[in-house]
Parts: sequence; structure tokens; C-alpha cells
Amino acid sequence: MSFPILSQQYDESEVEASILNLQQELADEQELAATLVNTTSEEKLADAQKFLTENSATIKAQHARLVELNLQLRKLVAENKEKAARDLAYKALLDSDEVSSTADLLAEMKAMVKDLETFLVDEGVSGRTPRVALPVPQPQPEPEPQPEENPAPAGEKTPRSGKKSGKSKHDL
Repeated sequence: MSFPILSQQYDESEVEASILNLQQELADEQELAATLVNTTSEEKLADAQKFLTENSATIKAQHARLVELNLQLRKLVAENKEKAARDLAYKALLDSDEVSSTADLLAEMKAMVKDLETFLVDEGVSGRTPRVALPVPQPQPEPEPQPEENPAPAGEKTPRSGKKSGKSKHDL
């Protein structure tokens, strides 16, 4: 794992909690070691059966949840790594000599076209040859007309005066 990821994931209190949990595990193991030395087989068997009775269902449910979390986390981590790799590949491409030289060519072509157009205008020869037609953008649907506050067409009464307007349909 890289340092930026590790440094973002570091949480001092989380590490301290892990240390405390591990210290508790050590104490539990020490207690178990003493119990195993100081108990009979019948006591060990009774304790084991009691544990299974009290905890078996809970353990099975927790196991199922952990299996699902395991699948989800592994899948998501793999997807995130793949996304990061694509981003790294894209960044590497952008930093490549090919992209740099292509960008330089594009800028040079744009400047050349502008320079030639200016030259032709300055020389008075621009416009003698028909231009190449560029693709015409497709018209967008126009919005519904909104009621206007213009006078009514000829022959209709205006809202304010009740008189007919002087405009004909052809004037609109």
C-alpha cells in the first residue's frame, strides 16, 4: 500500500483500541492457560457445552454477516484499485510525449489558421472562393410561446381600452 493511502487511513485512537483489544486477548489466553492446567476434563466439557448452547446461534449469524462483508469489501477494494489504475493510466497518457506533441500540433494548427485568415483579409483576397460549409447544428425545439403584453392583432379588442388595435395580421 502506498504512503498516501496509509497516512489517510491512520487513526491514532483506532490503533490504541486495537492495542487494548490485543492486550485483553493476551490476558484471556493467560487465564485460559491457567484454567486448562487447574480444571478436570468434566469441567472443561461442561463449560464447552454451556458455551455452545449460549452462543451457537449468535456465532452463526455473525459468521454469515462477516462472509457478506468479506465479499463486499473485497469486491469494492478490487473495483477501486481498477478505477485508480485507469486514472493512473490516463494520467500517464496525458503526461506522454505523444499527447504533448499532439497538443503542440493542435495549438500550432489553430494559430496557423488564424494567421492565414488574417493574411487573406489583409491582402484583400478573402472571400473570393466559397467557404466549405460546416455542419449545421440541428434546431432545438422552441419553447411554448408565452402570452405577450403586445397590443392585440387587428380587429381584436385590447385589454386596456376595449378599442380595436391598428395592427393587421401582416404587421405582426
